[in-house]
Amino acid sequence: MRGRGIAISLSGKINADAFRFARIVSGAAAVGLGALAYELAGPGEVAKHPVASLLAWGASIALALIAVAPLPPSTASPWHAPALFARARWIEWAGVAALFASAFALRAVQNDAIPIAWPGDEGSAGLAAVRIMRGELTNMFGVGWYSFPALFFAIPAVPISLLGQTYGALRLPAAFAGALTVVGLYGWMRSAFGWRVGLAAGLMLACSHYAIHWSRIGLNNIWDGTFIVFVGGLLWRGWRTGERWAYIGAGLLVGLSQYFYTGSRVLPVIIACWLLSMLAFERDRLARQTANLAAMAFIAFVVFLPSGLYFRAHPDQFQAPAVRVSLLRPDWPERGSNWFQYMARTTGRSVPEVMIGNLRDAALGLVWLPLRSWYAEAGKPVLLLAPAALALFGLGWLLVDFRNPNARYLLLVLAATIGIAAISESTPAGQRYVAGVIVAAACVGLGFALLGRLMADLLRLPNRYGYLLAVCALIAGCIADLNFYFREFAPVASRGDPNTQIATEVARRISAYPAGSQLYFFGAPRMTYQGFSTIKFVAPHVEGTDVLEPLAAPPDWTLDRPVTAFAFTPERATELEFVKRRYPNGRGVWIETPAREPLVLIYEVVLR
Repeated sequence: MRGRGIAISLSGKINADAFRFARIVSGAAAVGLGALAYELAGPGEVAKHPVASLLAWGASIALALIAVAPLPPSTASPWHAPALFARARWIEWAGVAALFASAFALRAVQNDAIPIAWPGDEGSAGLAAVRIMRGELTNMFGVGWYSFPALFFAIPAVPISLLGQTYGALRLPAAFAGALTVVGLYGWMRSAFGWRVGLAAGLMLACSHYAIHWSRIGLNNIWDGTFIVFVGGLLWRGWRTGERWAYIGAGLLVGLSQYFYTGSRVLPVIIACWLLSMLAFERDRLARQTANLAAMAFIAFVVFLPSGLYFRAHPDQFQAPAVRVSLLRPDWPERGSNWFQYMARTTGRSVPEVMIGNLRDAALGLVWLPLRSWYAEAGKPVLLLAPAALALFGLGWLLVDFRNPNARYLLLVLAATIGIAAISESTPAGQRYVAGVIVAAACVGLGFALLGRLMADLLRLPNRYGYLLAVCALIAGCIADLNFYFREFAPVASRGDPNTQIATEVARRISAYPAGSQLYFFGAPRMTYQGFSTIKFVAPHVEGTDVLEPLAAPPDWTLDRPVTAFAFTPERATELEFVKRRYPNGRGVWIETPAREPLVLIYEVVLR
């Protein structure tokens, strides 16, 4: 019997050693396949072996998952039939589905018309997606338009391939990401602070004018919030339960986030600071989670590895998105001076005073100062008055509850948002707060719960009546946001700057022309057809030509296209007379702004 026990013990040790060895081999193979994926893709926009590189990447992630997967239970547990969902759980899931559907509808319905403007940056993103469809951009580990990772552009390529080259199709993935973030925030806040906070935060984010706007823009910014929410929720679940799969999911998302907007690059830094804070509050649990945290880091590393190798070979491409908007670059506006030093010299303030002022403006962009740059036309901060008041209550809760891991994570995201906005152009620039609005909505949820309790205590009412008053404040805030965005901002202010308005109106008109038509664009030096991707994305069937020099005589172009259009900006409208002399059988139309000011003149000659 003793010999048999020794044999069983040795067998178990051998099995454990073999299992550990298999994990090591799988992990090493995952790293090797990740490097192979980069080699198969190559350094150019067109991958040497596009399908093989993606298959190698997928295999490397699969092997990495095998290497860090949780150990199977040592003893078989008895099988139990799955319990039926309780009625309350079904009701909650129905509510979550309704929340997602409502958020998606607010973001997707008429998304080609709201916002009215079709910015050139969106058009450029759409053209990058079209290049993927045509096989002109196949290296998913390299970069596409504006040095942004190419993998992102494969997402809008799907609806564009199904629905055509329209802004509605281009903007559809952003609507999905925005709605997904809403339900993710609900789930996370419900788990961390209770269902009241979760529901209030989800409703606020669903109705937020700022979040709705960025969910109606076909760029990669909105995905920052999606990654912030789901990584935060998975980290909290993993920290609370010790479940390996939660950490693995967080690692997958952290690695994948690096293929999206530049703001996600701060996510690993936020996680590192969050873990360091655990040394002060929960050191013992941190020590017990070492293996899970290592698994998360390894998965994130493997997912990002091919792109990381590309950026290692092309550091300029990695730095470009951040450098071009950084106030720290040493050539503002002349060599040897960054923006803070330049402003200190020109205003007589010290560099620290200028920096503190920018940090203040970045913080006030959430609740007080009107946003600039993108979304400047709105003339509003991220939060309107009623939600801002609730959010300040919630922020106080976070500061008091600093020992709570969720509170620290949210505060770190807030600090990162403010810091990034403070060192970027046009502080507070509207495009820098996509992660910050998540914290703002969470603070609204916390403020709602706190206000409900305070109202009940102050008025000596049962808790339900206090919460009823808080619900009224929350609903008023949501209605104010929806009213502002869809009734005040969208009809007029969402038209963009004059050049964007011109590009949008020309694109809308010529998109209906038959294939093979021609556009002569008279906009230089103010703007050019080649400089705006709006028209090229929406009307690829129309050939565009810039007329750079003003006409001094009737042109001698041969018009042999189904439709030939001549588009004039107001300052070059007098050149229409030369065109009319040469082609008198056309039809001219002035397109005006809502203020009845001339915007663009279009003269169309139809070949009969």
